[in-house]
Amino acid sequence: MWSIWRQRNAEFWDKKHCTTSSTVISAVSLLHEYAAVKYGEFRGMQEDQLLNIIKWQKPTFSYPKCNIDASICRSSKQTGIGMVVRDDMGVFVVARCITFQGCYQIKEAEAIGVREALSWITNLGLKKVSFETDAKIVVDGLYSAVGGSEFDVLLSADEPDFSVTFVQREGNKVPHELAKRSFSFVSPLVWTCPPPCIVNL
Repeated sequence: MWSIWRQRNAEFWDKKHCTTSSTVISAVSLLHEYAAVKYGEFRGMQEDQLLNIIKWQKPTFSYPKCNIDASICRSSKQTGIGMVVRDDMGVFVVARCITFQGCYQIKEAEAIGVREALSWITNLGLKKVSFETDAKIVVDGLYSAVGGSEFDVLLSADEPDFSVTFVQREGNKVPHELAKRSFSFVSPLVWTCPPPCIVNL
């Protein structure tokens, strides 16, 4: 409608004649521009909302949750692992970070992280724990057919009663930060109170 109105004004005031086809082309062009802008705004809004929605969630059960992540430092040729345990109310229990010499492939590093977390939880005496990682390939591998996964070595008969589930990276920020920070320390660290680097995550 705006294109038709503009054409009529151009003919009346400026004595410019516009063909019907040019008016239609102009209208379609404006429509495409409007749609592109609105789609961009909508898409941006969705991404912001998604980042706000995907956060760490309290367990829906009455036992703790341990989140795990791995990070790789190519310059120092190290692999860092971060892990944090929170109870069923979402309260911080304990966290740990550790580094290993060697630059592993990311799926190997994430698998090592799960293995380390399982061992650590066993040593803590926790018998029933849920684990979360943002490494979907590891989660899928753990639950593939018995003997059919390269990650079978992660599991053994003496592990606690556990489950390993996938979480989006936005819901796994704390162990990710701990994994990155691990390269600053010469030995593994354990926190029984939340370290400052994760307080606002």
